[in-house]
Amino acid sequence: MQGFARFAMTHPLGIPQANGEFVIREPISIGPDGSVRCVAEIPDGSLVRVMEGARADLLDAAEGAATLARKGTPGALGGAVVFDCFSRYPILGEEIRDELSRVQEALGEATPLVGCLTLGEVGAMGGGVPQFHNKTVVVLALPG
Repeated sequence: MQGFARFAMTHPLGIPQANGEFVIREPISIGPDGSVRCVAEIPDGSLVRVMEGARADLLDAAEGAATLARKGTPGALGGAVVFDCFSRYPILGEEIRDELSRVQEALGEATPLVGCLTLGEVGAMGGGVPQFHNKTVVVLALPG
């Protein structure tokens, strides 16, 4: 079971979306019948892929979320709220500081940040309908 947890940490399941993105689901255990239990629901009959990402991908994605939030909020920012999936921390380790630095830089050095580690995040991909996500960073930029 420990081998599964270690593998699942860096290999979540991805549900392909029509726009080419993936909704990520975090496997957490294997049932007695061999089923895989995830943090969030995977609809019956869904196609899933075993995903793999590198630390650099996680850092780039966090910066990308902050960049999108900044672009979507015209004018000066009054602050930002950052929701970061706790499952990213074991992968990033001390590089979590680099992630936060990249988010801060994308939003502007003077922009106040507040945030927390979460068990899944709610956010929209590319301005679409909000969904529940795992292994993501969601950034909400607040106008000044």
